[in-house]
Parts: sequence; structure tokens; C-alpha cells
Amino acid sequence: MKQDDIITLKIEALTADASGIGHSDGYAVFVPYVIAGETVRVKITYAKKNVAYGKLLEVTEPSPQRVAPECPVYGKCGGCRLSHMTYEAQLGFKRDQFVSIMKKNGGVDIAPDLVFGSPEPFRYRNKLVLPVSQFKGRPEFGFYAENSRNIVPIGECPLHGNWAKLVISAVSEYMTEAGERGYDHAKTHKGDIRHISARFIDDSLLLTLVTNNPSGLKNPKLLYSLLEKKFKDSPVKIGLSESINTSDSGVILGKTVRHLLGISRIESSAAGIRFSLAPSSFFQVNGSVFGSLYEDVLAHVAKTDVLIDAYSGIGILTAMLSSPDRDTYGVELNPEATRDADEILKLNNCPRQTNINGDATKILPELFEKNRGKSVTLVVDPVRKGLSEETCGLISRLKPEKFVYVSCNAATQARDLGRILTNYPDFRIEYSAVYDQFPQTASSESLVVLSRKQFRPSDL
Repeated sequence: MKQDDIITLKIEALTADASGIGHSDGYAVFVPYVIAGETVRVKITYAKKNVAYGKLLEVTEPSPQRVAPECPVYGKCGGCRLSHMTYEAQLGFKRDQFVSIMKKNGGVDIAPDLVFGSPEPFRYRNKLVLPVSQFKGRPEFGFYAENSRNIVPIGECPLHGNWAKLVISAVSEYMTEAGERGYDHAKTHKGDIRHISARFIDDSLLLTLVTNNPSGLKNPKLLYSLLEKKFKDSPVKIGLSESINTSDSGVILGKTVRHLLGISRIESSAAGIRFSLAPSSFFQVNGSVFGSLYEDVLAHVAKTDVLIDAYSGIGILTAMLSSPDRDTYGVELNPEATRDADEILKLNNCPRQTNINGDATKILPELFEKNRGKSVTLVVDPVRKGLSEETCGLISRLKPEKFVYVSCNAATQARDLGRILTNYPDFRIEYSAVYDQFPQTASSESLVVLSRKQFRPSDL
């Protein structure tokens, strides 16, 4: 098999990134945007030894689960991978991948007790991060094509509400009137405006423009007035900030975010917890799902003397898990996130909650020693790279009565669970669930709860 060959392929299964796999002439052939069971025509783009990759040309025998994608640039943009499937099929894919990844990466035989679908499979994202470039003298907005820095231009995205379209339109008009140029992400790294970063929650908009210009935006008042005009038919509170980033790296925001006009934070509530968000605050992108996920976590930690939420971020989950009946600790390494968590603590009645800024591997042993003789539940929600091997070993030695692991990356979650269960076989898997925080994409959020097979005070 060689490049540019055209073959007919029967799709046997899907990989973790939703690529289809089939076999032809001794080659395992991978192709995106297909469904297991389909027969397709494929153009080979790369072949070596017994592995090949291809581009979908035609679906000759479609699956009954195939639908027409809603997005006009689907297959070009590097974001969504599942929009050619019915939503029911997407949930089935995510369930099957969770089972497969847990077995392959962690040696864990487990099937989710719950697969929770998003009430809104489209227009669910409350955050927009969009590269800005320049094309034929005009600003261009879009997402990166897969595995490249080339931008696929868009005017709107079906994963975001109409607010995102209005923001893009306002920024486009501003750049044209103010003479701000888009940034060349792929080659020269020259230009003015690099990214749009926006958050929209409860009719409050925080917009940050990331600029390559050390002196900042040329005319922020003009941009703010254009935003007001775009949202004149709805009672939207608007905040405008800028972040200067002159590096050639792929990092989006600069070292600081400077408030310019309007509101500086979004004040809202979720799952009964009041919160305040700055432009750079981390917050779950799908508000219709994460509250249910957090309530599920709460249901599995109800009976404990002490609760520790490690990698606690801005502390919404920590505050939700707080109770007058137990001591609760939020442990977070990022000082800015801890400051946000302290603000949330002030807004909510959490008399026995303490937020601690620092390294979990150092703080956890101190907290367990402090609470020796009490039942301790440990909750973790780390970044995509998961826990370190050192942290997994630490958890096995500390032996919490219950261990709750929330993750946006089942591959690293499975790896970590495998390490912990190997080091401490007295843990058993009590519960697991898949939450579809990211419809149309191959990603999801997963929850796994471990508890001791037999709780012995001597273990403390």
C-alpha cells in the first residue's frame, strides 16, 4: 500500500480519538469521520510497514447512526470528531471507550454505572477561545486545522450560543476600524490581535483580547461601544480586558490580564454555590452537565469525618462538598485559583472549610496525620496529565477510606487507578460514571469511586 492509493474499507471499530480502523492487504488502516460497521472509500495519505492512514472520500454503506453534521466546516476544523453520529451513538462511543481505556491503560475491568448525556448537545459552551489571523487585508477568525497552525475561518460555531457570533462580529468591525491586524500564528509571528478569549454566563460577558502589541489595544472604547451595539437587544453586562503576549509560544494569555472597561468579574451560581469569575479563572465549559457531576460526587462522599479536595481549582466543588458536619479542605497549587476559592468561600456558608495553597504531595500527608483516627475521603480532579507516580504511591500509603477521582482524560485516569490498585489491593471499585461535558468531540469527563474493602481504624 502506498500514498494516494484508493481502497474500499470495512470499518471494524473506533479508536479513542474516534478514528475508524479497518484492515486491507495486511495493513491496519485508520480513517476519521466514520462509524463502526460502515463500508467506505478511502484515499491513503500515509503508509509504512503494516500501518496506513487515510482520508474519507465516500461512505458507500452508511451506518443507520450517521447524520449530516450541523457545522459547515466539520472535517476541516480540528475540534469536533463525532458530529456525523447521532447523539445516542456518541454516548455509546464514549461508554465503550471508557471501558476499553480502563482495561488497556489500567488493567481495570469496569463498566460505567451511569452515562450522563448533555441536555444541550449543541450551543453548550460558555467559553470561546479563538485564534485571530489576517487574510487578504481583513481579520480572520477560526480554529486551527488538525495538527497545524493554519486557521479554518468561521463566523460562528454550533458549540457556542449566538453570543459568540456577536462577539466575533464586534471584534472584526473593531479591528477594521482601529487598524489592528490579525496575527500570523504559523509563520512570521507578526501582527496585533492573537486571540479572542470570552466567557458568557447568565447574560454576563467577559471578553479578553490577546495582543502582540506591548502598548496594548489601540482603541478599547471603540471595541466596547461596538459590543454594546451588538448586544443592545438583550440585557447583557459586558467586561473588556486585554492581555499582552509577545512570545512565539502556543500559550494563549500573557502573564497578566488587565481590566479595561465594564464589569471585571462574572457573578453567578451553580449547583447552589455562588461564585465570582475573573477572565483567567478556570471554569467548566458545560454548565448543563458539571452541576450533575458534582452532585454525583457529593452523593458518594456524604458519610465521612474529613473531606479533602485536592487539585481543587477555584473551589466550586470544594464549597459544594463542604458541610457543617465535617472539616473540608481545598488544596490547590495555583495561587490565583486559591484566591478565587477564597472569594467563593466568602460568598457561601462554609464554616468548616479551609483552602490551602501548595503542593498536594506535601500537604496531604500533613492533613492525614492531623486527622489520624478519623474517616477521611479524598477527592481529586487533576489536569489532563493526571497524577504523578509519586502521588499515586502516596495515596496508596495514606489509605483514605474513600477515594474519588474526577478526570477529563480517561487514559491518565486509568493509568493512575491501575497504579493505586496495584499498590493497595484493599481498595475496591464502588462506582463509576461517564459525563458528556463535551458533545460532538471525542472527549468526556469520568468519575471513579474507590473504597476500602474493609475499613480498619488501625489503617489510619
